[in-house]
Formats: sequence, C-alpha cells, structure tokens
Amino acid sequence: MHPVVSLGLVVAVIVCLAAGGWPDILVAATACALALPRVPDLRLPGLARSLWRLRFFYLSLLILYAWFSPGKALFPALGFFSPSLSGIATAARYIAFLAVITTLVQLLMARFPREELVAALRWWLTPCRAIGLDPDRVALRLMLVAEVLPRLRELAGEATESTVSGRRADGIVPRAAAIYERTLKEAETVTPPRLELVRLPTPGAMDWAPAAVAVGVLAII
Repeated sequence: MHPVVSLGLVVAVIVCLAAGGWPDILVAATACALALPRVPDLRLPGLARSLWRLRFFYLSLLILYAWFSPGKALFPALGFFSPSLSGIATAARYIAFLAVITTLVQLLMARFPREELVAALRWWLTPCRAIGLDPDRVALRLMLVAEVLPRLRELAGEATESTVSGRRADGIVPRAAAIYERTLKEAETVTPPRLELVRLPTPGAMDWAPAAVAVGVLAII
C-alpha cells in the first residue's frame, strides 16, 4: 500500500475507533493480528515492549474510570470504595483502544522507511501552505528528531550507570542532568547529518480503494 494512503488510513482508523465502540475495536484488533505476519520487520518482543511501557497509563485509566464513574458497584459491601461495573467497562474499552493504536503505529513504522513516512506526512500537510505552514520545514524537523532520538535513548541508558556529583544517577533529576550534560557535549562535536526529502508520487485511485473499504467497514459498524 502507498505510504500516503497507509498514513491516512491509520489516522482515519484512529478517528473511527475513538468515535466507535467494542465492535470497531475488535475488527481493528483482528486486522492488526492478520497484518503482523505480513510485516516481518515488526518483532513481537518490540511490540510487547511498546505496550508494556504504557502500563502505568493503563493503570491510571483503570483507577480514574473504575473508581470515579457512577454505576452499579462491583463489590456492594465496600460501598463508596467499590469500583463501578460501568467504569471498569469504560476503562477496558479505552485500554483496548490504546493497545490497538500502538499496534497500528508500530505496524506503520515497521512497514515503511522513516523517510517515506515523513514524505507521506509532508504530502498530507501540503494544503496547509495556504495558512502559512511550510510542509518542507515540518518534514525536515521530523527527520532531525528521528535522527537524534536513537542516540538519546543510548544516552539515557548510559546516564543510569553514570554518576552526577559523585553519586549514581538513580533519581529522575540526576539522570536528566546527566543526559542533558552528555547531549550538550555531543552536540558540540557531532557532524550535522545530511538530510534529503523524499518526493512521493501522488497515489492513484487503486491505491485509495483498500483504504476506502476499510474505513467504510468501520463506519458501518
């Protein structure tokens, strides 16, 4: 599928899922499961790590909706301190929604090179020139961020083992200080990367057809 169409499809699916319910989420989850074997560059351990990183966000959603939503109590004997059944159902739907979105994004990033995804975003932002937004500038900044992020992850790992003021960087503030210091030192010595924007051809009618069918199915459900 064309990168422009794939990016647009992912955004459209996210909008449909946000406005829909369990049927939409189940259809999207099934589609993701069927797509996983077709994207060999996406490793299941990597996807599992991405989902695991959101565990505290999932927990916060569960607490927020289960204990602060009106409805029938799950444990009536606990009275006010019992989570509500409707709140648990709502939290479960949002957690499933986020898990499907994470999987969709991981599939998209594994399916296409980074340069093509940035070019696809640039294609979608082209009409924004009318309001003064330069798609080329946005695309270049995204590419620069994408170039730097892997190294920042390495620096974050190194900062855990480093010391700040003679102490191990266990806390958030010491670790952030170590990352900031290392980043500044590297910025003074690193050679600026040479970036080139990829120009994608405009997708044809046949490229749009599968995406239109997928969005139509979710809209009907």
